[in-house]
Amino acid sequence: TVVAPTSGQVVLTTSTVGGSSLTDAAMALYSATACGGTYTEIACNDNSPLGGNMPYINASGLTSGTTYYVRVWDPGNNASGQFNICATTPTAAGNDDPCAAASLTVASTCTNTTSTTAGASNTAGIPAPSCGNYMGSDVWFTAVAPANGKITLTTSTVGGSNLTDAAMAVYAASSCGAAMTEVGCNDNSVGNMPVLALTGLTSGTTYYVRIWGYGNTAYGQF
Repeated sequence: TVVAPTSGQVVLTTSTVGGSSLTDAAMALYSATACGGTYTEIACNDNSPLGGNMPYINASGLTSGTTYYVRVWDPGNNASGQFNICATTPTAAGNDDPCAAASLTVASTCTNTTSTTAGASNTAGIPAPSCGNYMGSDVWFTAVAPANGKITLTTSTVGGSNLTDAAMAVYAASSCGAAMTEVGCNDNSVGNMPVLALTGLTSGTTYYVRIWGYGNTAYGQF
């Protein structure tokens, strides 16, 4: 069991124990009315999106103070043994929501900003993007439209990162806490990483950029 913290986010990590025959496991997280009540699956993972054959679950939006149930097993039931498991509540990425968005420099040449979706939670109150199978763990940036009203947003992978398939959406809003209107969304452009070429933007206006891993199945730097 695990009791959800105030943040409503729990990361469940498993790992092997030296000498144990259990080197490939799976895990599911459930809510329940009680230990003998009705169980509802919240998340399930076989192979960690961080790599390896041991499971990992990053669950957000849980109810603070509520007990959740964690189930661990060997797929196929062909090995048994010891394993490690821990529950953490991560320090969210600094740009985990629109009002903490990282500022991007808009210039004539591309300047990369390295960021990560590891530890990011779901953004509440904003409709899911129209592309990219959004399931949470998003991070945010801002970009100010130049005089010509054109911005090209390009993403790329970082060597060694497990995030190799991401998606991106751009929004117009009067402020970070106001209603947001999607002005563009892209999933695959350069391989599985997104690119958006926007035109007709209002000069001097701040736009909000949302990036997440496709289907929330992998996390890491980009």
